[in-house]
Amino acid sequence: MAVPSVEESKKLFDVNLAKKGIQPVWVRISNGEDVPIFFMVLHMDEGYFSPAEASYKTRFKSSKKLSLKKDRYFQEKAFPSMTIPPGADYSGYVYVNLDEGTKGVVVTLMGPKLIESFVFIVPVPGFRSDYQEVDINNIYSEQEYLDFEDSESLRLALEGLPRAVKNKNGSAEGDPLNLVLIGEFEDIVAAFTISGWDETHALYVGTALKTTSSFLFGKTYRYQPISSLYVFGRPQDVSFQKARKSINERNHMRFWKTLYRYKGRSVWLGQISRDIGVKYTFKTGFLTTHKIDPDVDKDHFYVIQDLIDSQAINAIAFVKGVDEASYIEPRYNLGGDPYFTDGLRGVFFLSDLPVPYGDIELLKWDFPSDFEKYKDRWFGIK
Repeated sequence: MAVPSVEESKKLFDVNLAKKGIQPVWVRISNGEDVPIFFMVLHMDEGYFSPAEASYKTRFKSSKKLSLKKDRYFQEKAFPSMTIPPGADYSGYVYVNLDEGTKGVVVTLMGPKLIESFVFIVPVPGFRSDYQEVDINNIYSEQEYLDFEDSESLRLALEGLPRAVKNKNGSAEGDPLNLVLIGEFEDIVAAFTISGWDETHALYVGTALKTTSSFLFGKTYRYQPISSLYVFGRPQDVSFQKARKSINERNHMRFWKTLYRYKGRSVWLGQISRDIGVKYTFKTGFLTTHKIDPDVDKDHFYVIQDLIDSQAINAIAFVKGVDEASYIEPRYNLGGDPYFTDGLRGVFFLSDLPVPYGDIELLKWDFPSDFEKYKDRWFGIK
């Protein structure tokens, strides 16, 4: 599989497909079986474009002859057939919806009594993400890391991590740090890309102007830069977001690499919140800020559902460390929004291979209050 950049796509097809929201993805499939197999393109993108459709959206209105020539070219470049005969080696482009940043693609092949899915995580050239501004592998020296081999030691260490983000000078607390990931950076990008999360643009003039335009006209900006919050004295190392109907509504996450490693794998501390609108404020240094949903525990349960559904985790746990805040006596983030929480963090052990639902382990650490009374039944304890 290969995903050309916007500029490469322009050269290949002599039109700006990206401007129409179309992304050509090159796929090669070799059928080594003695039976035909069927390429389930819908799993790549349920809103994919046919070759004729992709060509029509970029047609030359002034020249019917050129348009017909382009139709033929798009057809010739397309993946030739959804049925791949025994021994055949087929390749070509599938025209899918545009994704900037890292492209997550699932290719599913089906035959008689056979179904196989292959997950591809492909960086698309030309996207300037926030984490490219950070030297992820050299945040700490090798001598600084603390390694844990047993889960109980890890649990105690996670409880002692900071409970909330801070402002730049460390004088005020903000959103709760309610997520922990165990895995390498590549695992994180793969897990959230496949789950439908987008990487975040680095902040520079172009992205600032696009953010302003999106705010003024209420448009969606999938890769909008996220404001900096601070843990360990530095802004987030990487962030992800899921835009909804407009720039005012989205889910977003920030992560910081910690000094901890568990069985050789990196430990990341994170924060998730759901933006439900925009308000005017003088508290953040800007005239506007996003208003968050106060029920922040539902936000980390959103992540649980996402990662389970994408088969990206092999274990889940909950651990203290955030400190409880009630609906009656909430705490407040840096924008002045109240939030309440049971004080637990969701801990996710990432896998680099798909994990079926039934194989995901729930660790016997702490539990949300509404689950506590049922835990014995869950673990089969009488």
